[in-house]
Amino acid sequence: MMRLLFALVLLLSAPLALAQTPVRIVHVAPWGLGTGASWATAYGSLDAALGNAQPGDVIVLASGSYVPGGTDRTATFEIGPEVAGVYGGWIGNETLTPGTFADALDARFIEGNQATLSGDLVRDDTPGTIRVGKDDNAFHVVTIGARTAPLVLDGVTIVGGFADQRFVTGRTPTRSGGGLYALASSGALDLTLRHVRFDQNYGSYGADLFVEAQSPARLLRLTLEEVTGRNPFDVTSVWVEVQTVQSVIRVRESNWTSSADEPLADFLYVNHQGDHGAATTDSVSVVGVTAELGLNVFSSGFGFSTYGARPLLDVAEPMYESRWAARGKRRFAHAMCSSIVRWPAGSSSFNVRTTCAGNCRPISTA
Repeated sequence: MMRLLFALVLLLSAPLALAQTPVRIVHVAPWGLGTGASWATAYGSLDAALGNAQPGDVIVLASGSYVPGGTDRTATFEIGPEVAGVYGGWIGNETLTPGTFADALDARFIEGNQATLSGDLVRDDTPGTIRVGKDDNAFHVVTIGARTAPLVLDGVTIVGGFADQRFVTGRTPTRSGGGLYALASSGALDLTLRHVRFDQNYGSYGADLFVEAQSPARLLRLTLEEVTGRNPFDVTSVWVEVQTVQSVIRVRESNWTSSADEPLADFLYVNHQGDHGAATTDSVSVVGVTAELGLNVFSSGFGFSTYGARPLLDVAEPMYESRWAARGKRRFAHAMCSSIVRWPAGSSSFNVRTTCAGNCRPISTA
């Protein structure tokens, strides 16, 4: 039975194809003056490319820095449901066609051709500082809503989002997801982040990324592959809220570091609430991740049934917690009210702390 359950989870967690063949490739470059048909006629504004997107569009970004238009802190790069993908890592002279796009992706040199999406609206951030100049930054660099087709965000750096609105309490949008804020309250959200770098973002609920899926949305599928984050604040980097929605969350070959003196927050926090009633097992799968922060998977809510609000947490090596271990602290993963935690046998570099009360089933480890 256990093998059948794990097989089901692996099936649900299988990666999607990179993207369907693009209907249209839209070019954006810092020097652009056109309408995106080629690098020579590229848009000069990512806002314009997003605002004029057609169904199935793939947007490609030449090396450079992109900032949302305007100085109001609600300014953001809003990726609508028409867009199939946004890809950085281009020099700006490549010949790109829908038929050869997959091969061109493999040939990119992302590190040498960084496309940076920045929340520094008035361009006054002081490099190397945590807060100086950020009080006028965008609350969210990127925002995403519900959609009917998958979205891929690949090869970009997201910096300077600052979701720090004061004099408000609780998990509000302006305190969540400084780098990227995604909310699906209908339809579905199928989001893949690949080769994405987060740096110097802030949010009380998800400095780099906040994702929420709530009923009547049907499905949340979130995949992070080769994502890196540098979090200078003692706040959680990736925060996911799942409310009565089926969910499959996968983190692969990614790295999070913290420059906080006491990095006691989590790199990933997942909160499952409610019972979606579908005959599938929600899952959180973490493989090949190095992190100086913790991992927290939590289930709460009401009316627990066979399928509701009981995610499977699957953690595979290598995974370590260097700064926790250096202080003699061993808590790395905290799974509350989860049904199963699969853990590498004989591991000594990290451990799991579990809490189970009320009508939650006991947790077993492997």
